Amino acid sequence: MLVLFLLWGKVGVGQFSTLRGIISDKKTGQVIPYVTVNLTVERVYSRADDAGAFKIYSLKHFGNDTLLFTSIGYLPFKVPVKDITGEVKIALTESVNQLKEVTIGRGSEMILGKFKRPGYKPFEGASMMTRRFRKEDGYSYLQSISLLRKTDKLSGKGKAQFRISVYNSESDSGAPDGIVYEQILIADTKESELFIDLRKYHILLPTDFFFVSVERVSTADGKPLDPKVNTLKDRQHSWVKKFGSMEWQRIYHKPAITATVL
Repeated sequence: MLVLFLLWGKVGVGQFSTLRGIISDKKTGQVIPYVTVNLTVERVYSRADDAGAFKIYSLKHFGNDTLLFTSIGYLPFKVPVKDITGEVKIALTESVNQLKEVTIGRGSEMILGKFKRPGYKPFEGASMMTRRFRKEDGYSYLQSISLLRKTDKLSGKGKAQFRISVYNSESDSGAPDGIVYEQILIADTKESELFIDLRKYHILLPTDFFFVSVERVSTADGKPLDPKVNTLKDRQHSWVKKFGSMEWQRIYHKPAITATVL
């Protein structure tokens, strides 16, 4: 569970209005770092720092907007900005189910592949890491992905290139088949939790199952890079491509990757 202490005040920064707050866990009382904060109407994103403090700006002075808080291991939470007055405490429920879909609301976004953090370790030795997802009718567009990974010396530079690929899947066991979308994206890798917003690409998911693949793009000298996605040993298999191989190989690990669909 989360406890959110919001200190509300429309503080002008030029033509901006500002919201500030602190995010903590209701059960333990400890702050929650790196929570993603989203104004759902204006589509403005922010992220809490390592002390659980966040700040988010609005060009539209918030209006009838809604704040959405998301973090791996916790259920999403929405609060209308108009309901925020003074110091507010809001509890969110910690996610206790793994490999279960969490519905934010009928006709709204759905997060697939939620998981708990404990026990996950970086899988090394694969150039591409994938996770299979199953969507339901009415949820056809990929909105975003997020993943947990081990940072490295290159991450200290702040930016890196990742190739994100989306594949069809006709079953719940076969390898990826048929690329639906592929794009090299620049991402901030200083943090172990990587969030990639894909809404502007309008990625349509034509089959009930689909894969998301993560590959870190090689350096200029051609040296391959490992995405180092965190995984947990599991009885169900995932698919990877290892260095020097073009063939998909099974690994019995569950990658720490989530997909948000609409």
